[in-house]
Amino acid sequence: MVATDPHDVVGDPRDGTDQAAIARVYDRHAAVEYERLDRSLRHRAEFVLSAELLDEYVAPGAEVLDVGAGPGRYAEHLLGRGCRVGLTDLSANSLRLFEERIEPDLADGVLFCRQGSATDLGWLASESFDVVLLMGPLYHLVSRVERHAALREAWRVLRPDGVVVTAYISAYKNMVEAVADGDGDEVERLRAGGPTTHLGMQQYRTWPRLATEELAEAGFEVLRTRNLEGLASLLDLDTLEAHDDEAFFAMLRKTCELPDLLGATLHFACVARRLADA
Repeated sequence: MVATDPHDVVGDPRDGTDQAAIARVYDRHAAVEYERLDRSLRHRAEFVLSAELLDEYVAPGAEVLDVGAGPGRYAEHLLGRGCRVGLTDLSANSLRLFEERIEPDLADGVLFCRQGSATDLGWLASESFDVVLLMGPLYHLVSRVERHAALREAWRVLRPDGVVVTAYISAYKNMVEAVADGDGDEVERLRAGGPTTHLGMQQYRTWPRLATEELAEAGFEVLRTRNLEGLASLLDLDTLEAHDDEAFFAMLRKTCELPDLLGATLHFACVARRLADA
């Protein structure tokens, strides 16, 4: 059963992010979010390239905290590899959907499903997980203070040399749209990333260089950065569907970590190691 603590959900409105509004949107769209990663070749690429990073850096049997787990697509993947996973998310409906869907043979590996915020994990003991996933919160928390709080909470609950996997929405698409609209002020604003809105909730768009700076500031050493759709983000969905999945994923693997293309995507991810003295 999903455990709920309202203090964890609403947060302090002075933080900058309306976390209650984000919870409401994902409560309404929990099933859509689960299905999103199957919607098109581009969406499937996001899942495949993310799951490959997890397979490389998360050992079978590891204890994993999935913060912002949503309906649990990545938690389910890791449970299938023998990991033990605790899930927390702002959206109670997303967590209920996970609990209703998870196969009984995987359910024994679920440590907990608890509604809560990435910026406050005080209910968890320090140094209690091998891996923390932040594959959603950092592209909703609009203030640097909030993102730092989420990263420092991840740092705190990780064991020494533990790994955090973070996902972001790139500012690239917004930059292209601003150039197309001739909006010089928006182009200037997006050079440093910044907030946008989607479905009535706040999102934060950024660049790989800025993401790695924030990780370093929070006490992490970045090991890998890769974009999750790459050049697929430049193509319309009908064009993409003409491609064979595996052949297309093979092309993306060859380009998704080219330094010059890291931000030319919709989403990108970083893998970082917890430094001992931070």
